[in-house]
Amino acid sequence: MLELDKIYNMDCIEAMKQLEENSIDLIIADPPYNMGIDDWDKIDEYEKFSIDWLREAIRVLKPNKALWIFSNQHNVTTLNFILSKMDLVKFRSWIIWNKGTGIPNPNNFTNHHEQILYYIKQPNATILSEFGKYLKDRRTKLNYSLREISKLCDEKWYYRGGHLYFETGLSKPNPDQYNKLKEVLELDDRFDIWFNNGFVFHLEDVGIKWIHDKDKRNKRGWKNCGDIWNITQLSGNFKERVEHPTQKPLELIERIVKVSSNNEDIILDLFSGTGTTSLVCKKHGRHYMGFELEEEWYNVSLQRLHKQSERLDNWLET
Repeated sequence: MLELDKIYNMDCIEAMKQLEENSIDLIIADPPYNMGIDDWDKIDEYEKFSIDWLREAIRVLKPNKALWIFSNQHNVTTLNFILSKMDLVKFRSWIIWNKGTGIPNPNNFTNHHEQILYYIKQPNATILSEFGKYLKDRRTKLNYSLREISKLCDEKWYYRGGHLYFETGLSKPNPDQYNKLKEVLELDDRFDIWFNNGFVFHLEDVGIKWIHDKDKRNKRGWKNCGDIWNITQLSGNFKERVEHPTQKPLELIERIVKVSSNNEDIILDLFSGTGTTSLVCKKHGRHYMGFELEEEWYNVSLQRLHKQSERLDNWLET
């Protein structure tokens, strides 16, 4: 049985088959871009490979939790199209990671960015329809009218037809609404996994500091983070840099972990590389599990996790 807070030298597809359905709070995936920069970056059937690992990832991810996927301009449309045809996931955002630097190309524009797809797992139409029928059956059995339900729940959303939308499968309740319904209609636990599991989005934790102190309209002290992230790509003079050709900055992974997870959540890193996600999880009190097929980078990630060098200690203490 796989344990938490470890990185495994395993193929992620086979490893995920050992995990229970709906057991992971956040998945971060930085799959091979299939650009041929090394043997591990050469995949003959890239679309099939992507479908296989995405299916398993969606299976183990908890409902209403996030899936973040790194890609580049060559493959991002393929991944986005595959996800658009898959069940139980909903598109949230398409992030542009502006790396600030790029390799000059005499025959094309210099590439300064990569893309990050942001999806969440949500109930499909079949689940919403089954839930709606269950609500109506319970309401009918208890002999409640829609008006009586609205009074019993004592919530404004009932007066706007919220319950009718739930019964017809057109929308889903948030956790507070669901628990109120559960109490009033004496529901069992069969739909808890879908509706009693709140969406996580801590925008305030990644907000940009508001520098205009004289502007009293912004009482929060920060403004929303946009979908273009200006985070410098790692180069040879960065202290966190190792020799992996596609290593992601700690700051970049940290933003994803902070916005899409809570303390003690379980975060799955499907293509662990040099263990950056695991390092971020250790800093922010999250549990992690990583899979890395290449033994070389698996060993590097273990060294990074266990090394007690001054630069790693300083980063973890900030």
